Amino acid sequence: MSTAIQTLIDGPAGPLEIAFQQPATAATALALICHPHPVHGGTMDNKVVQTLAKAFLELGYATMRFNFRGVGNSAGSFDEGIGETEDAAAALAWARLFYVSHDLWAAAACLSIAVLATVPAIVVAWRAQTWAGVLLLPYLGWLGVATSLAAGYAWRN
Repeated sequence: MSTAIQTLIDGPAGPLEIAFQQPATAATALALICHPHPVHGGTMDNKVVQTLAKAFLELGYATMRFNFRGVGNSAGSFDEGIGETEDAAAALAWARLFYVSHDLWAAAACLSIAVLATVPAIVVAWRAQTWAGVLLLPYLGWLGVATSLAAGYAWRN
């Protein structure tokens, strides 16, 4: 396997740190790998993220990991999931510019993007009207079930 190339790309809050790696053979697809929650120590060098990258490389995928804003050399600070979703979209857009002809797989550790997007929405709704936040709680529960099902499916296949 090749060594990961680390660089900075333009992101919504300033430079985003990325690590890009090609498999030993021609890439069949590209995997965009997001790290766990940045406030709890998640980085693109997290063991889970590294393991996902290694697995995708062994499958013949090119991989791109990146640090959300405020993590590592990425500019900015934690933005309650809203800005982090923008960071993922910017990384995805950058990846698509260079890998248009390849399939793209997005791997999110524990559905981090969905949770990062949902929790702030619940907080905002809760602050506006308590009942609005309560109505969104089942969706967060569904994310937990979806995570369990996806993990179970991946484990068995």
